[in-house]
Amino acid sequence: MAYMLLPSLRRLGEHESPLVRLLKRDNRAVLEPAFHHAPLLITVVSFAVVVAAFAAFLLPRTFLPTNEGTFTINALFNPGISLAESNRVG
Repeated sequence: MAYMLLPSLRRLGEHESPLVRLLKRDNRAVLEPAFHHAPLLITVVSFAVVVAAFAAFLLPRTFLPTNEGTFTINALFNPGISLAESNRVG
């Protein structure tokens, strides 16, 4: 879609900054060895996913403290309510 909507930018390779070229070169240097060892990479990533899933089950299931037997009730009143009326409603 960007190719269709930005016709003046169809050839981005000519307009890349030196930083982008450096990042692409470094990215290629990291990815090419990884792709040559794809089975090992897939095994390591799969193992990491299994360990993360197992660790997720070990996390505490409650994020709030246990019930202490009390409740907190909040009431919202219109501005200008008198103290006596808010006490009566409360």
